[in-house]
Formats: sequence, structure tokens, C-alpha cells
Amino acid sequence: MKYSSITSNTQEVLLTTIHNQNSVVEVYLNDKSKIITELIHLSGHKIRLYQYALEEYKALPGANMIIA
Repeated sequence: MKYSSITSNTQEVLLTTIHNQNSVVEVYLNDKSKIITELIHLSGHKIRLYQYALEEYKALPGANMIIA
């Protein structure tokens, strides 16, 4: 789920960077607000921002590899 009303702040910690053939994904954790932020860097200097509640993100496939 994409939350457009949640704003990013400096309390975020980079968890991982995933390098794909056509994109780079950065995954950040805001532990205070329990929010995961994904920044997907695409070709043409485009960036997509997705934010998830921590518990919602843990339920996604592959998230267990990022969050222990």
C-alpha cells in the first residue's frame, strides 16, 4: 500500500540496497514511526516512493530477507 500522507524524516536508517538490471531499490526503516520507505530509482532519473507500515511490509513476499 502506498501512503502519500506519510512524510520522510531524518530518523530513517538504510536497511539494504537492491541492485536490479533496470533499477536500484533502497529500503529505509523509521523505527520511531514504524514505517518502511522504499525508493526505487528507475532509468531517466525517475524515482518512485512507496511507504508501508512495518507490520504490513513484513507480510510482503521477500521481506523476511530484509527484516529479521
